[in-house]
Amino acid sequence: MEPVFIGIPDELLDAGPNLNDIVTRRLEPNDFEQVKHVCAQLFPIEYSDPWFRDVCSNPQYFTLGVFRGAELIAMLVAAVRHHSKINYEDDGFLGFWFPSNAHVTYILSLGVLQPYRRLRLASSLLRSLVNHVSSGELNPSVRCIFLHAQANNSAGIAFYYRHGFRMHRLLRHYYHFEGEAGDGICFVRYVNGAKPPMSCWDVVLYIASHCRCPHSARVLSDFVLHHVRTAWQQLYPSPRQDTLWAGAANNLLTA
Repeated sequence: MEPVFIGIPDELLDAGPNLNDIVTRRLEPNDFEQVKHVCAQLFPIEYSDPWFRDVCSNPQYFTLGVFRGAELIAMLVAAVRHHSKINYEDDGFLGFWFPSNAHVTYILSLGVLQPYRRLRLASSLLRSLVNHVSSGELNPSVRCIFLHAQANNSAGIAFYYRHGFRMHRLLRHYYHFEGEAGDGICFVRYVNGAKPPMSCWDVVLYIASHCRCPHSARVLSDFVLHHVRTAWQQLYPSPRQDTLWAGAANNLLTA
């Protein structure tokens, strides 16, 4: 990959360090020590030396490093995987109707050193990845990009929401730092025409909107109320459940 120059707005250049010599390129084997240093500064997770070497040399990874001169100041690491290789806690991105060759892109690392934040470097890196994925350059079968973030990282969460990601799942006790557990959030952004799986309610609304039967709305409402009643009876198995249900059903029908 040829070096790519990232344009920084003039007002940001005036307010921050001199970044006229900024350039981005793929990570290379000679970047091993710098990548290791940046990860130690940015992430609470300890990676092994083989992982760093793999990231810097294995072409299966999509990597971008932002360099100021010879100094690595920001980086992104991502990998394309077949959807069947997704960990069980992340499963459910794609509906059953997606082709069997559907792939996903996982962002392993994205970060900027403290002195160079607020300069939109992370946005530029993420935008470059999205462009590569959307163009089919990485793999034309990719249907979504996903990642994990710490649940208490409010700045990171806001960042991903701004860039079109949506929360897929809250992962309880996903992270373990120094003997303490922390929650994580799985974020996903759909690309190349993909959409999230339909919920049961989405299916009901879809059928209702395409059904020509004049009584379809009533049939569907009865179907929904039947399943709500079943759930209600399991929650409140008492002699008064029929009376309680009648009041609840009335509220649902008149809402």
